[in-house]
Amino acid sequence: MPRQLAGLLCVLLGLAGAPALACPFRATDAETPAASAGAAQVLALGGTGRLQLDLQRAPATLLHSGDLLIARYAEGHYLAHRLLEGNEMGADEGERLDLPRQVRLLFGALPLDGLPDAERERLQAQRQALGLCDRRASASRYRVAGTEVYRLRGSQAGKPYHALYLLDGPQVHYLDSSGSDAFIEQLLASLRRR
Repeated sequence: MPRQLAGLLCVLLGLAGAPALACPFRATDAETPAASAGAAQVLALGGTGRLQLDLQRAPATLLHSGDLLIARYAEGHYLAHRLLEGNEMGADEGERLDLPRQVRLLFGALPLDGLPDAERERLQAQRQALGLCDRRASASRYRVAGTEVYRLRGSQAGKPYHALYLLDGPQVHYLDSSGSDAFIEQLLASLRRR
């Protein structure tokens, strides 16, 4: 009898820790912030959508390394851009993911029903890691200049943290920043096609 109770307890504790069963999440639809006039610098993004963003203030420093571009501002915050890669969304080596679909699944724009258990569990674990399940972070969905954009908002080390996922054909532009809400809203409002 004690062995049976111990076995049942192990099963229950194992299920209680499974994030795949406990994190229904859906990004809220949000209004695009109003655009402001004038840009100090234009950031043109490569890709099929020919997207660009207006930076209201010129960065103090630009760093480019490999596929990563980082703009550092005099106030101390940064804006970084790179293209998202499949392995960041959980793809095994050699596996090709439909990245826009994976982002939509992650942010609840597509249902997880019908997915293989392993994929559903991976997506739920990613939601958990991003802080979406316990509301340490929030997410919003925008449609700007015909582009689907997901915004993750949270904090890191007590400072604001934002991640933007811009779906551009088969690729996803990933921008993250330690800037203020106003800084990110200005970026969103300035998104357009060249």
